[in-house]
Amino acid sequence: VQHGIDLVWQIDLHTIPEGETKIRKELFTRSKLPRYNYAQIIKMMKDRGIGRPSTYAITIQKLEERRYIFQKSGMLFATKLGIQVYEELKSHENLYHFVNEHYTKELENLMDMVQNNQADYQEILENLYKAIKERIYEGTL
Repeated sequence: VQHGIDLVWQIDLHTIPEGETKIRKELFTRSKLPRYNYAQIIKMMKDRGIGRPSTYAITIQKLEERRYIFQKSGMLFATKLGIQVYEELKSHENLYHFVNEHYTKELENLMDMVQNNQADYQEILENLYKAIKERIYEGTL
């Protein structure tokens, strides 16, 4: 006797014999790198003291414009180019010194000191210039 959906699609019922059955196992690989969305990246930047509220979204936008990252289903992924640029910067220790997150945070702390009249901007710029100049003359930049 057929009822309901059986009238539209014929459903074949099969009896599965007891005993050994073959189970098909599939291997799914996942990236070991965590994936982040915009909000998570901005929270991470805030927590690490990198950037300013006015620069969070702009920073992510610039990374997308330069094709270092892309968005898919609300998540951000590094592109091959982005990974290559990062690896290249990281391989040059003296150059990486000026572009890593710790140095960025240090610069932002110096800017805060200038803003709060706790430091002289000309002295800070002079020290930064000297540090870069030293590395250039050493041939490490």
